[in-house]
Amino acid sequence: MTLTGSVLRADTGEVLWDHGAETGVPTASTMKLLIAGLAVAVLTPDFQIATDVVDGSTAGTVVLVGHGDPTLSAL
Repeated sequence: MTLTGSVLRADTGEVLWDHGAETGVPTASTMKLLIAGLAVAVLTPDFQIATDVVDGSTAGTVVLVGHGDPTLSAL
């Protein structure tokens, strides 16, 4: 993955940081759609990651506790 982009000062347009901003790359939103489609194709549409719902520390709140590793990382 290549990090590209630029940071401009809003009031002057001065470039504060630039790294490969002139290079076109797919946007993260587009990549998320492709990865989600691939995941559905590989895992099947009925695949679920187990999730528990437990009481939160504040009255009237809940906490979702996911299990497994939805990132599929080696960590």
